[in-house]
Amino acid sequence: EELTQTILDKECPYLDAVVKETLRMGPVTGGFTRIANETIVVDGVQIPAAWPIFTTIRLTHQLDPVTRLPGDAHMDVYEGFQ
Repeated sequence: EELTQTILDKECPYLDAVVKETLRMGPVTGGFTRIANETIVVDGVQIPAAWPIFTTIRLTHQLDPVTRLPGDAHMDVYEGFQ
């Protein structure tokens, strides 16, 4: 039998929530680079103007107090999850 959206909806009601939570906990991108427009201080560290700033989405999620506990998924925040 060919796999269809109807079959997935009926037999895998949590599939969308699982995929979204998986991507949230392990995003497919490492991060991105921005350039500081002006000299700033972040957590006591001075970042000069024109210096590159690399953000890491994965680390942000890993250090988030809501998501950093191993095995602690939060799929209930997704619409339709019961």
